[in-house]
Amino acid sequence: MTQSTQNVLVLGANGRFGQHTALAFAAADWRVFAQIRASKELSTALAGHANIRAVKFDLEGDALSAIAGKCSVIVNGLHPPYAKWQTAVPQLTRAVLGLARKSGATVIVPGNVYNFGENMPELLTAATPQQPSNHLGEIRRDMEQQYRQAAEQGVRTIVLRIGDFLQREATGNWFDTHMTGGLSKGHFAYPGRRDIAHAFGYLPDVGRACVELAEIRSDLPAFVDIPFEGTTLTGDQLHQMIEQVMGRNLKKRQIPWLIIRLLALFNKDMRSVVDMRYLWEVPHRLSGDELRRWLPDFRPTPVEQIVADCVSRHMPAEPQAADLHQALAVRN
Repeated sequence: MTQSTQNVLVLGANGRFGQHTALAFAAADWRVFAQIRASKELSTALAGHANIRAVKFDLEGDALSAIAGKCSVIVNGLHPPYAKWQTAVPQLTRAVLGLARKSGATVIVPGNVYNFGENMPELLTAATPQQPSNHLGEIRRDMEQQYRQAAEQGVRTIVLRIGDFLQREATGNWFDTHMTGGLSKGHFAYPGRRDIAHAFGYLPDVGRACVELAEIRSDLPAFVDIPFEGTTLTGDQLHQMIEQVMGRNLKKRQIPWLIIRLLALFNKDMRSVVDMRYLWEVPHRLSGDELRRWLPDFRPTPVEQIVADCVSRHMPAEPQAADLHQALAVRN
């Protein structure tokens, strides 16, 4: 089959990262093959898009391999539950690398900050030593090492390293469920220290960066680790910005870690959440130097607009983010 430079296979397209990346590629006029589970349908955001086609094939089957053969880029948006990482992440990595070897496609992988551990420096770069302090970080470090080794055998990989996800939709992550879940009741919760820097990545911007990196993939090293600077805020800064958008004062609440610890006694996913608590107690930010090196014209969304968009579903009558941003500008 003839490989097209404008075809991309997005694995796990219904997930947070997968969905926003699929939309960004489609908006840039790429043909998107959106892989989802056989028992699922495309999310509302993806369904019906002229440039997006759902594919419901097993990762290791011939059918998906044939689709990958049409593509120049494979996006790994697969994200199994924490409790399954020990076995699922290595299995999925082997499957993705198998597709890439057969197709010759470049792989884009969303990295995170777990690899660096609780003794990480505040500024994280591509050269920062990876010294994970728990099993989740070790799994992620080992996963990236597999891609790095595969690059020596001809499989090209871009790791775009991202902080905690920010997006408008409620998907069950820290920001949209735990931190802003009480906005309608007049309070904002935070998982840790409110006076230290915390790295966030706004998924629409992340998706755009993936597209722009895909379009210069032949200029990049065979394996490249690119931190995505995104948005760095303290808990207090985030609280104040949300108050400004909401036009009201919000009471401060803390995430109930005691309850989470009790749940962790019976739930493996909760245990992993407890293991990663240090991320809310250790200041960290991602350097933007590497991204600016490769994408000097990339322009991130202004932080005020990001916050307005991410809390828009909590506003009366579901106003559009653009209207919220305009209202914010008027208040300022």
